[in-house]
Amino acid sequence: MAETLGSIENGKIANLIVTDGDLFDKKTKVKIVFVDGRKYEVREALRPSEPPKGDLSGKWKLSFTTPQGQEEATADLSMRPDGTLSGNVASNHGSGSVFSGWVSGEKFSFSINISIEGSSSDVVFSGTFEGLP
Repeated sequence: MAETLGSIENGKIANLIVTDGDLFDKKTKVKIVFVDGRKYEVREALRPSEPPKGDLSGKWKLSFTTPQGQEEATADLSMRPDGTLSGNVASNHGSGSVFSGWVSGEKFSFSINISIEGSSSDVVFSGTFEGLP
């Protein structure tokens, strides 16, 4: 395989990704990244464990500020009883599926991957909510 994919050898540049499963599976987590031979460990943020104080399932209008100014997106979210979020977000930049999301107490956070200006980027939405039944 070294002739077609390259090889890992002392003195060569190493750009590698170590995962806990198939790289393209939505549930796979990146554990370690090597860029130009330097090791970068990926640490998952601790997820708060307070029971959710509301259900964020449904369609939502999201307003946020970017370097280009005020923007909007729509989110179609589903929440499991443990507070895990899934769903899709669409904006004028495109759309992406939630690959990591949670609700704890009145706080929420979810991440999507979307192409911005030709580059794939992870976008994190987080905040608090009030007034839910």
